[in-house]
Amino acid sequence: MAGQDSPIGGCGQRTRRPRPLWQPHRVLWHDLAADQDGVITRLQLRGCGLTDDVIDTLHERGTLTRPARGVYLVGGAPQTYRARL
Repeated sequence: MAGQDSPIGGCGQRTRRPRPLWQPHRVLWHDLAADQDGVITRLQLRGCGLTDDVIDTLHERGTLTRPARGVYLVGGAPQTYRARL
């Protein structure tokens, strides 16, 4: 819609408040994934401000698993029926 500031990937409203210095992107993408049964896409992660290098590092460390190309599941998230869809 014209005139609305809509972030890419559906990461919620952007605010002018500074992010905390510790893990600056964690709260935003983690909350989004929680609303989606632990599932988040690479596009949504990018929309939350994570770079490809950060996403790849989270995947390598096991924080994110990749059940399909461009789709990630947060490590430790319950395997719900909706998450498997």
